[in-house]
Amino acid sequence: DAEQRGRGEIAAAPFLARYHALAAPDLNKVKIRDIQTMVVQGPRTYTLVKVVSDAGLYGIGEAYGSPGAGVKEQIHVLKSEIIGKDPLQIDTIYTGLGQRTDGSAHSLMRGVSGIEMALWDIVGKAKKKSVWEVAASRERGAGSTNSGSPLRSVRTKWSVSGVEPAKAAEIAKWAVAQGFSKMKVKVGINPPEDVAR
Repeated sequence: DAEQRGRGEIAAAPFLARYHALAAPDLNKVKIRDIQTMVVQGPRTYTLVKVVSDAGLYGIGEAYGSPGAGVKEQIHVLKSEIIGKDPLQIDTIYTGLGQRTDGSAHSLMRGVSGIEMALWDIVGKAKKKSVWEVAASRERGAGSTNSGSPLRSVRTKWSVSGVEPAKAAEIAKWAVAQGFSKMKVKVGINPPEDVAR
């Protein structure tokens, strides 16, 4: 609902504000021309996504999940929603895809994950930075070193899986006690529980 989306937007606001400032000089200069996929079968299935712009820039991402053919089809279902959009407006594209469903619990998010990853790759190429430099820009500031390094050390080795909220809180408290100040939290399973988690 709107309240849950609002909480997510508030949490993301500082990072997005910095990203918007970084991307602003290059907005509306290129458009997405095509989205291509390739499925690689092996011990694990990989679905690779290539987002191509009309300026020759392209980004590569990996959409997770098996079977690869199903994930590939998710991407092609979303393709018409993305062609013609500015690849640097990642949050607008992502939000515009809305809550779609393919009948599974993942609501086309497997396809969206690969597209988003490819868009971040395009941003890195457009800004002549590696993707980690673009994404890690949120770590600049108080923890920066004076040696010119823009990043501070952040322990990110811990994640909280999609367990019930009470168990997630227990895991998070343990991780904080171990010195972790940031962690990944699994979302996308049940929106009310996601907010509680």
